[in-house]
Amino acid sequence: STQSTGKQSMTIPYAVFNRVAWAGSLLTQIFLCQAGLGGPINSFLSWRGWLPLSRLTYSVYLLHYGINVAWIAQIRHIYSYSPDFQSVLIFLGLIIIVNFCGVVLFLTVEQPSANLEKLFHPPSSPNREKPTENRKPTENSKPAENRKPTE
Repeated sequence: STQSTGKQSMTIPYAVFNRVAWAGSLLTQIFLCQAGLGGPINSFLSWRGWLPLSRLTYSVYLLHYGINVAWIAQIRHIYSYSPDFQSVLIFLGLIIIVNFCGVVLFLTVEQPSANLEKLFHPPSSPNREKPTENRKPTENSKPAENRKPTE
């Protein structure tokens, strides 16, 4: 009886704080990476090899549920999940199918939409100066020594 109480006293704080601690550690890592203090984790997460995968994640997210439901709907017998080779093959097969469909969706919908968006809304160049010759200086835009004293 004391052993089960000891286990329960360890699992209650874990159940209360594990999600908060996980979210806090991710938040800390994000801030460290943004500040340039992420070290090797920042280098790993900024690796250019992740770029194609990052572009596919939204398409895969949109498709995975429907494909899983379609697979479950076609099963003609009761399927129980067990850690055997068949479950691994089904999992890997679904991953391959969902990612293939994600590539197709990305190439047929998402990328053409992004191209149209760039066509109609070209990105502004951050180095280009905005024309200021038509603007009249306001009282607040004058240097401090040229301003009229306020009362």
